[in-house]
Amino acid sequence: MPPLDGKILKRRGGPFYPTLQTDLDRLVGMGVIRISDVAHVRDSAGKWRLEGQYTLHGTMAEPAIDFLLGQPDEARVAAFVQELGYALSILTVEQLDQALIEDATYGDPGISTHNVLDFGEWAQRNPSSEAAHFFDEFMAEGVRTTPGEKLHLYVSHLRRRLLAG
Repeated sequence: MPPLDGKILKRRGGPFYPTLQTDLDRLVGMGVIRISDVAHVRDSAGKWRLEGQYTLHGTMAEPAIDFLLGQPDEARVAAFVQELGYALSILTVEQLDQALIEDATYGDPGISTHNVLDFGEWAQRNPSSEAAHFFDEFMAEGVRTTPGEKLHLYVSHLRRRLLAG
């Protein structure tokens, strides 16, 4: 899957996509997404932000989801997101919060917080994708992993790194 945006600002709390947040806010206003557990959170720079838990309102979202799943490109994205959800389900909430630190691109110690990370937009390499493709090296000759298998292997690798401390 191509990234949502080929470049993002590296932040301690994880990436922030302004356009995605605007869309999410609009969907909350329309009732398609519910937000709960809203709280004020102070970041490491001392700035305040709102944080909450988002959930899909099934009844309100169903017509839009049905329409999108009927579009070939959107069905492919949905299949990827579903597979990503399955892969990430092996992580606890705490591990999920820490997984970015171990990600090959986001966790790169050579790129400090508040600098731009490139997920393949300017440079021709994406370390996270390369790490997932690396698993092919361990397969028997002629055997290749599917994209879904690579995703699961990569998340399992992140989990092992988190457990190792």
